[in-house]
Amino acid sequence: MLVATGLGILWLSSIILALSFKTVFLNRSTSIPRAISESTPKEDNNISNLRLSDYIGEAELLQKSISIEKYAQAQKISESVIGEWVKQADGMGLEQLEKGKEILVLTAKSGLANDRLLLYKMSADKSILFKTTPTPEVKVHFKTVQTQSRAAGGVIKTTFWEAILDCNIHYRIMGQIEDAMRWAVDFYHLRPGDTFKVVYEEKRAGDEVVGVGRLKAVYFKTASKVCAAYWIDGVEKTGYYGDDGKPVQKTFLRCPLKYERVTSYYDLNRLHPVSGTVKPHFGTDFAAPEGTPIFAVADGVMETVAFTTNNGNYVKIRHDLEYETQYLHMVRFEAGVQPGTHVKQGQVIGFVGQTGLATGPHVCFRFWKNGQQVDPFEELPNLKPFHLGIKDQDRYLALKDGYAQQLREIVYMDGNL
Repeated sequence: MLVATGLGILWLSSIILALSFKTVFLNRSTSIPRAISESTPKEDNNISNLRLSDYIGEAELLQKSISIEKYAQAQKISESVIGEWVKQADGMGLEQLEKGKEILVLTAKSGLANDRLLLYKMSADKSILFKTTPTPEVKVHFKTVQTQSRAAGGVIKTTFWEAILDCNIHYRIMGQIEDAMRWAVDFYHLRPGDTFKVVYEEKRAGDEVVGVGRLKAVYFKTASKVCAAYWIDGVEKTGYYGDDGKPVQKTFLRCPLKYERVTSYYDLNRLHPVSGTVKPHFGTDFAAPEGTPIFAVADGVMETVAFTTNNGNYVKIRHDLEYETQYLHMVRFEAGVQPGTHVKQGQVIGFVGQTGLATGPHVCFRFWKNGQQVDPFEELPNLKPFHLGIKDQDRYLALKDGYAQQLREIVYMDGNL
């Protein structure tokens, strides 16, 4: 086990700073005048009554999992104290110290051999304090988690992923950005010079970012378009809306895969690649590596989950009285998928394969209207969009205008708005 005295000093300092974090943080200015800031305390077992400045700290990163008993013995803690620690920790469900976690060993500057503390860092906001005096005690300590609004923007130089990291935007927000803009932005063909801005919730424990909350607003400007989406709640249909007041989420996704590559379109005069004869192709083939997740293109109910010689493993989903969709050639179904199961748009239902009559791994996607198979690329643009009711317009405009103003105030890293 490697001992890092410098790390211990830094960690000890962070603990002391954390005790006054709430006051400092709430008085610190942010880049957004209307920033949301709320405290979400989980539990506050304050350790400020311990005079941490009276201790010398040494931290180490555990190279392997080890029992509390063995670790304490290596630190020359008395057996009576160890016994009490093990008993109390067991009552909390803590049986061992895990590999890769940090632990801080604090020794009193007074030189009293029996005045020792162990601080085991389970996560950014949760630590376990082992005390020897005045009586052996094991106590959970939580840092208060703060949720604040964060705004940032960047210019793409290579990839969107690298641009996110360059702007110090938490990577976990990427999934929400893609979900909000998947109908408007081709994330796999963004080019250098394309720009983006985001407003989202960031969760902090002390000065450390421990997670993200909701993406509130996102904006993209590419060579071909400018688009934005705003999170609107408190209305009939919660979700992301555009500047036109319409949901950015379409009734149906155009593709049941995240990575789209069409190898065969709906074609009533297609030459079949296996039989060599002219045979109508009532579906659209999307090629992808075997095992790629396949998701439902709209909310619905599983109608069929079966296997046939031609279709291989396939499912059919009924979305309403008019529309159904079908997904063929799966290598396997998602666990729990069965007839009668309700599914949501974007939910994984199976995985790409080449079962049945197929020349390679792909999903044959079929779109049904009133019992007849139709071309989804011709049908989808004609679906009626959802509109906010009159009573929801004020709520939409208030939220949208506030988020839009925040987006306008974001300065890119090159100094431009």
